[in-house]
Amino acid sequence: MKNNSDSLRAILEETRKLLVFHKQCGLDYPLTDKLQGIFETKPRPANPILPGRLSPPPRTTEKQKASPAPPKRPDVTLKDLKKELGECRRCGLDQTDGQKILGEGKEITGLPLFIVCDLPEDSELNSQLPIAGEPRELLIKMLAAINLSLNDVYLTNTIKCKCSTGEPAAGAETATCFSYLQRQIEILKPKIICTMGPNATQTLLKTKKNIFSKRGKFHTFLDIPLMPTLHPAFLLKHPEMKKGSWHDLQMIQKKLAEMAAHQTSS
Repeated sequence: MKNNSDSLRAILEETRKLLVFHKQCGLDYPLTDKLQGIFETKPRPANPILPGRLSPPPRTTEKQKASPAPPKRPDVTLKDLKKELGECRRCGLDQTDGQKILGEGKEITGLPLFIVCDLPEDSELNSQLPIAGEPRELLIKMLAAINLSLNDVYLTNTIKCKCSTGEPAAGAETATCFSYLQRQIEILKPKIICTMGPNATQTLLKTKKNIFSKRGKFHTFLDIPLMPTLHPAFLLKHPEMKKGSWHDLQMIQKKLAEMAAHQTSS
């Protein structure tokens, strides 16, 4: 359609020039009103609308093009998560008013280390701490060896509660409680995750392999570096394994230093 319109305009323009030339040469002959109009040069419209052609749609501004932003979802905090945990009855592990532990530590985004321990024992539940007693004292020493303290990290467990009857947790309960653990990590966005113990390691890495085949090297969870190591309670029973855990901690320390150097240079 566009090519035909251009051709028609070209023919009319040539005809107009020919008539003007004839008139200049003295070749005068009667002209109709329509033919007389050919001598009048009219400005060409910017967007000519041909018969039978719909008018072009109005131009859309950039402001109009921008689609309205979806309503922002309210940010969930650890406080919100703790309230939800208090009302949780998702599994058979806590059908009574059993004690619950969400976690403890530095509640800031981007903290250096997020530690996930195995299932809480009675001592942890009674003290409302993710790790208690002698294992806690050993953990404090382990962190101090890499220039960290309990004030720099966040501690939690794979299972957040335990039935008051003392019923042990099973795989189903661990899976049910996993959503709390994942959301804790999503909220805090730690630089590194450290799983301490087989249950914590197998839960986050979704594996059935033993911890000895996983420790000593970094893995990832939610795109965050994850280092598996042995639980302090295990190390107290098997002190000969402390050397391996010390190696794991040194790798965490080195990774944190590399991250800090990269952040400074960028």
